Amino acid sequence: MVIRLAVAALLLASSAAAADGTPVTETFTTADHPAGVAFEWVVPDGVTSLTVTASGGSGGESDPARPGGLGATVTATIPVEQGQVLSITLGADGLLTTGGAGFGSGGEGIDAGGGGGSTGVSIDGTVAIVAGAGGGSATSTGAGGGGAAGTPDG
Repeated sequence: MVIRLAVAALLLASSAAAADGTPVTETFTTADHPAGVAFEWVVPDGVTSLTVTASGGSGGESDPARPGGLGATVTATIPVEQGQVLSITLGADGLLTTGGAGFGSGGEGIDAGGGGGSTGVSIDGTVAIVAGAGGGSATSTGAGGGGAAGTPDG
């Protein structure tokens, strides 16, 4: 099981779930939600912000000596209100010649590794977070691993 998105909800002190100060954590994976298919999550009562950690899919490898690039991991805390709707699309790793599904799907490789799929979160229709995916690797006999995704700053 590959974790692609974890959401920690910070609750108001008046909420019973936050009485001990422990954040509520929910993790979404491609084992529970298919990559590339958006699903919705509604902000529960008492939640005032979310800390979201999202990871993009890694690029596919053409050969174990030339792995695909790693997907980016992005963490951000965003203010929310109860009842807001998050649309979440998880990213998958690329495979040999096949790009991974995701918020943005990875490109196909021609006898090479396909790119990974990115993971994205939108709130009420506005894109809030995107974790980029890694590039697929080449089939050349020399160096040619896939490029890693960028950091949150680019």
